[in-house]
Formats: sequence, C-alpha cells, structure tokens
Amino acid sequence: MSKSRSLALARLIAVESKGSFSSFATERSGDVRTERLAHEYVSGITRWKRWLDYQIDSFYSGDAKGLELKLRVILRLGVYDLLFLSTPDHAVVHEAVELAKKELRAGAGRLVNAIMRSVIRSRESLPVPHHEDKVSYLGITHSHPDWIVRRWLDRFGEIETTRLLEWNNRRPEYSLRSNTLRVTATRFRDILVKSGVKFRDGLTEHFVYVSELSELIRSESFRDGFFSIQDEAAGLVVRTLDPRPGDVVLDLCAAPGGKSMFAAELMANRGRVVALDRHEGRLRMVNESATRLGCTIVETVKDDATKQVSGMQADRVLADVPCSGLGVLAKRADLRWRMSEDRLKGLVDLQSKILQAAASSVRVGGILVYSTCTTEPEENEWQIGSFLSSNSDFERVPALPSDLMDFVELQTGLGDYQSHPQRTGMDGAYAAKLVRRR
Repeated sequence: MSKSRSLALARLIAVESKGSFSSFATERSGDVRTERLAHEYVSGITRWKRWLDYQIDSFYSGDAKGLELKLRVILRLGVYDLLFLSTPDHAVVHEAVELAKKELRAGAGRLVNAIMRSVIRSRESLPVPHHEDKVSYLGITHSHPDWIVRRWLDRFGEIETTRLLEWNNRRPEYSLRSNTLRVTATRFRDILVKSGVKFRDGLTEHFVYVSELSELIRSESFRDGFFSIQDEAAGLVVRTLDPRPGDVVLDLCAAPGGKSMFAAELMANRGRVVALDRHEGRLRMVNESATRLGCTIVETVKDDATKQVSGMQADRVLADVPCSGLGVLAKRADLRWRMSEDRLKGLVDLQSKILQAAASSVRVGGILVYSTCTTEPEENEWQIGSFLSSNSDFERVPALPSDLMDFVELQTGLGDYQSHPQRTGMDGAYAAKLVRRR
C-alpha cells in the first residue's frame, strides 16, 4: 500500500478535524518522493475539496451527508487521483479499496470500489451543477465557498471572477529573494543555473520564480543564507516602506520575519530593525532567519501590536496586519475553507487597532506603511480611509518607489499598491504609504 496515500490521509484528517494548516505535516517521512507525493495529495485535495465532494455525492446512492469523515477523505484521495494525476486507473482503485479496508472495514472497501468505478465510467461527462445559479455553479466547479464567489462577482463581474478562481486553483510558483548581504542578484542567478534549477526572473532584480522548493530548501545555498522564500508581492511591500541605511524600522506582527529580513538587506545591515510579535515561538523563527541570513541589525521584541510600543519613535513603521488571506489562496488553499465573513469582520476591527497603535510610533516626517495579503476593500482602502478621517497628522503618498511607478496594474486610483493575482501573476497584496506631517 502506498505510504504517500497513508501519510496524506493522516494529514487531511488533521486538516478537517483539528484545523491544522494543510502546509503543516502531522508526521514526517524521510523519503523525498513519498513526501512530495503526499504534499501533492494534501494541497490538491484541499484546493479541490468542494468539486471532489460534488462528484462523490453524485455517485453515492445513499445520504451522502452521513458519510463518515475518514471514508470521505479516502474517497477524495481516490477521485483526485483519477481526475488530476496520471496514476493508472486500476492502481488507483486498488489502493483506495485497500486503504478503506485497512483503515475502516471490508464494506467500506466495496463502497469505495463502486464509486471509483462510476467515476471512471463517467470521466468524460462528469456531473455539473446548473448554470442558472452562477454563485453555486462557479463555487462548485472552481471549488470555492459561495460567500467568496458572491463578493467577487459583485466587485469584479463573472469574467474577472472566473480568472481569479482559476488562478487560485493553479499549482503555485514560488519566488526566491536573493540576499544581497551574502550574494549579488546576478551571482545568485549564476548559482541557480549551475545547479540546474530552472527559473524565471521576477519583476525586480531581487526575485526569481521556481516551480519546486523541496530540493532548494535542502541546498547548501539555502543553508548559507544566499536566498529566502518570499512571494514578490510581499517583497514589494518592503519596497514601499523604502528602508534606508541608518534608519530605525519597526515591523509589527513581524513573524516569521521575511519583511524584517528584506528591510535589513536593503539597509545593508546599517541601522536598526525591531521585529515585534506577540508569539514567542514565532519570534524564534525570526531569530533563526536573521542568523542564517546574516541580518545582524534585526532584534526581536515580544509585545502586543495593538498597544503603543513604549518609547519607540521610528523612521519607518510597517503594520503588516493579520488579514483574511484571500489574496494568497493559490498557496494557502485551506484558508478558503477556514475563513468566513464573520471572521473577516472581526479582523477589520483588529486591523484598525493595530494601525492606530502603529501610528503612535512614527516620528514626525516618518513613514507608516499599512499592508495585507488580501484584496478585500474592507481590509485595505476602506481601512485607510477611515484612519485618515480621524488622523489629520498623516498624509497618503504614492506607495510604489519610482522605479515601479510605470506598472499601473500594481496601483490603485489613490496611489496605493495593490496586487490582484490574476492580473499580476503574484500573490494578492496591498500597501498604503502614509507620511506623518506633524
């Protein structure tokens, strides 16, 4: 029996029953191939869960709501294998049936066999929902919850929403940021070429894109701190902050530390970067990254970002607030099932408190950047509009640095930075840049 399927089953059960992130493993395999295939199952099934369940329910003769969780996950594994991977049909059916018999009982194996064979017979004409209900149709066929589809249809219309849903279901690319404290951007690309790594250039010289990470994070170049894994959209947030050598920079909600490290690199390790977070364990990740990358000016502080940092007056403050994450669903497929409109509303209140606290740590003439990894207006431009209406000391200025001003698709009408993933090919992200005038 395939170890990768057993491993994926355990992880998917954890995602469903314990709320674990699909990117975290409940156990580790020492075999790279097993680990890679298990990751493919977990990420793909999490992404396509609603569509897979629609197929399972369509071919199940009883009340599908009564299917026990483990049996449903085994069926998802089998149907995903049939519809999205190149495993031979007979092998998929055999593995799914044996897994059901081992984990449950003989009768479960017979049920799995029947549903798998029904899917195989109907693969060229699978059932689909009625087109008349656009929300339900798009939500099922693109495997997103209705509430997300509905709000995007209202904002973007059907064509743009479909593009965004399709983007979220692509196997994501990953971007690497070269660490200029250790290596030049040109030298880093030479290292990748000599290592046989295929990549494409990013929008800026600091970033390249690759399709696979597992070998890279085991490489000597990673251990030596030549690069970090960071989406270019997040990196552009740091470019809006524009930290310079000698600055004092405060990074709120800093963990795991990617933006703090990039700031230190842009500052050539001259000045001070204070990385604040409320979680001790996550701050350890910041310290580990600083050590690996040689970012000696980064210091960590455990504190609550909703409260004023005592005695802190910084040249540049980054409030990278907790958000719905609806801009990063291609990489974090689990978020589409974990987030809700009620949770989003609660996050808006938290973001407002952090933004207000961040403002108190900006010196006169200093910069405040507010950023998220979402595309939702309540968390982005509406949040800034509300803040400015009651904070006349601050003025909105164009967010992007001068070398990126020609990229109109990255700018809102108010001059804020906004990445819509289906348009930019990067994660969704937002940043507003404010100057304290008095």
